[in-house]
Amino acid sequence: TSTKREADGAMADKSFVRKSTIDQGGYISTLPDEGLVLVFKKETKFCVVSVDGSRLQFEWLDTRHEQKGTALDDMFTCFRNANIHYSIRESRDDDYIYVVLGVSVDKSENWADDTNMDMPLDAKKAIILGRKSENFLLAHNTCIDDDDSEYVEWRSLQFKKLPFSAWHNIHIQFERVIGDVYLRHPPEERLIPHAVHLRVMYDILTSDEQLGGAGFLVDKYVDEGSNPLVKSFALNNDLYNPHIEHSGYGVRLSCKCYQVWFDRIEDLRDYHGEAMAFYFAFLVHYSRWLAGYALFGAVWFAAQMYTDNIMLNYGSKGVFAGILALVSSSVLWATLMLENWYRRENRLTFKWGMMRYDETVVPLPNFRGEFKINPATGEFVETYASIFWYKVKSFFAFSTIFFCISVVVSMVFGIWIWKRQLDAEEDAEFNTYIGIGVGVINSLQIQIMNAIYTRIALKLNEFEGHRLQQEWYNSLVVKRITFIIINSFNSLFYIAFYDPQYDKFDDSDILRLRALRLQLITLFLTAIIVQNCLEIFFPFIGRKIKEYQERKALQERGDTDRDDMNAPLILNDGGQSAPTAIDLGVGQGMDATNESKENELASEQRIMDDIEKQMALSPCPDILDNTAEIVVLHGYVVLFTVILPIMPLLAWVNNFFELRVDHYNFTHAQRTVPVASNGIGVWKTVLSVFNVVAIFSNIGLVSFRTQLIPRALQSSGHSSLTEYDAQLIVFFTTTMFLLFVQFAVKFIVKDNSDDLDAAINRQKICEKHLLLNKIKDVARKRARDRKRFLSMPGIDASTIIQEQSIESDNET
Repeated sequence: TSTKREADGAMADKSFVRKSTIDQGGYISTLPDEGLVLVFKKETKFCVVSVDGSRLQFEWLDTRHEQKGTALDDMFTCFRNANIHYSIRESRDDDYIYVVLGVSVDKSENWADDTNMDMPLDAKKAIILGRKSENFLLAHNTCIDDDDSEYVEWRSLQFKKLPFSAWHNIHIQFERVIGDVYLRHPPEERLIPHAVHLRVMYDILTSDEQLGGAGFLVDKYVDEGSNPLVKSFALNNDLYNPHIEHSGYGVRLSCKCYQVWFDRIEDLRDYHGEAMAFYFAFLVHYSRWLAGYALFGAVWFAAQMYTDNIMLNYGSKGVFAGILALVSSSVLWATLMLENWYRRENRLTFKWGMMRYDETVVPLPNFRGEFKINPATGEFVETYASIFWYKVKSFFAFSTIFFCISVVVSMVFGIWIWKRQLDAEEDAEFNTYIGIGVGVINSLQIQIMNAIYTRIALKLNEFEGHRLQQEWYNSLVVKRITFIIINSFNSLFYIAFYDPQYDKFDDSDILRLRALRLQLITLFLTAIIVQNCLEIFFPFIGRKIKEYQERKALQERGDTDRDDMNAPLILNDGGQSAPTAIDLGVGQGMDATNESKENELASEQRIMDDIEKQMALSPCPDILDNTAEIVVLHGYVVLFTVILPIMPLLAWVNNFFELRVDHYNFTHAQRTVPVASNGIGVWKTVLSVFNVVAIFSNIGLVSFRTQLIPRALQSSGHSSLTEYDAQLIVFFTTTMFLLFVQFAVKFIVKDNSDDLDAAINRQKICEKHLLLNKIKDVARKRARDRKRFLSMPGIDASTIIQEQSIESDNET
């Protein structure tokens, strides 16, 4: 029997290893250092929550919501089935109950293996392992410290080996069978980094039970107002937080400050995930490009102010050429900025191992489809039950969007009709004040309607039932940005190309352009004021009010209650001894017998302090909202450059403070689960559309709303053309030329550098040789061990084969 057991152990496949090393989930007595916190309010108008041993008891006061108690009552059973550990604590003010979740590192590695996540290679170990294969030339021809020579001979010729740096940032599909070749992450030298561990934990918590998850839709329950689950956030851990919260604010204005911020982004990615890091990377990139362009626009704006004329001197051909140069430089700048972002984004995507992100994502937690066999991979995947009904829902959603857009367009038309009724015939100063007031009203309307529409867009997105996170995100971006763009810019286009009130004046073009500039600067400044109030002033007032209420509550309770609040409440299962924690991360997996009581209480105190601190913080800002602000700002910069060329400078100043304010708000809020991403997504398309529309809007203003073209042609002696014909010729000729320049720049500037293309190819070769060849070696070893075992005397081969077949079916 012992011989058979040893032989079976030698032939154990990867599935058996997973099955034997995964621990059972359930209640634990100690708090995990890396975990997710579910916050339940003890008393609401719908439900009363209490602690019952190692579970929570829900008493529903409203029978209409009692059916929700079934899902909450069953959540602990789901946690155990999904190998999730949980611990229960009560808040120090006795108003909330905290359920702290954690998973073992072993479970996290198995999940990463099952979902084919990409992990970074340990370059030296990978090269040493790769040299065992004669066909892996990349490993043989790369120089490492242990090599005797930097050169390699081939056909009597001598070549210098590739540098060791060529293997940096290479990621391949994670397989535990070759775990030795993956990079181990400090401080405890494990394979799964901290941010990925938290992300895996969230995936296990929310994934369908058929996929091995708990099926607990935490975000859905938090959003429901009738649910006692009111908050969820991730625990902070100073071992993985490289001074993020206090870095960056004092970075001085210098040529090196942007590189300092790019260095900070690496820390953000390691702790808060790729989605937040990509947002800050784009914000820093955009600000860096604005700095150079702002100087040119400021000089032109100074000339406008000096001559008191938006288009300077109408009779000068040189000014006409200068304005066309201004528009051309704006188009060229915007195109180069975006193309260089493509290169930077792709470089970061490779560096952070997100090249195959779209292929490895799991379905959204609230997605309800049916399982089918993937015809390409043969895997069981959850896909749409009916594509037809999915398209019908999408059509209904976008029809609702069209209705909302019609509403705001009608509101803007109403505002400007009302303005025409208020305008005085001859009082120019009064009309200016009216224009400013109407602009402020329109800007407030934009902010209010954007906030209302955001809720509608979220509901429509949930109604559509998207399968993947990226599909959900892109669809929401399209809905929101379509509405925001039309709501933000339709009044500007209305003034520039339609508003009939200026046609009755002889100097109609001058009045129209001045009104357009006034409206543009009013919208921009009002939006900046409102956004800063929402991001800085209102949160500051809210924090002060909360601090005052906490101080008042402490005074009412007295010193005795205050001392009691500092002692965490540790619960166990009905008074029985609770199981000890297993390997849940740093400071976990230590048996109580091996850890002093003082250290255990100190760890408990630290984690409880973090939970209570985060409870007093506001939720983390939405990355989508902040990205939308920057994209709309880009529209203000490029769409009407000839009217307000100082906009790049104003945008750069805004971004200088926005960068620091957003950094503070993101890092001093409740910590969200680190979110993976392979870029800013569909926002790049939106920016590209802005760049194209900017050509038509700026050239349209120069051609049809000024006398530059007629007077330039008149001074050159071309009197055979009518004024309108000349405007059309210049408009179409110039726009086609600028579109060609834009296309040429996109064609010439590659999205990937040559070095990045070579690195991507190296990554594919490494995955082929290290992963596939290693699996083949394991299969050959299993076959040899199987043959050796079956040749042993006294072994019934037919019986063993039948037992293994039954065991394989059970595992499947």
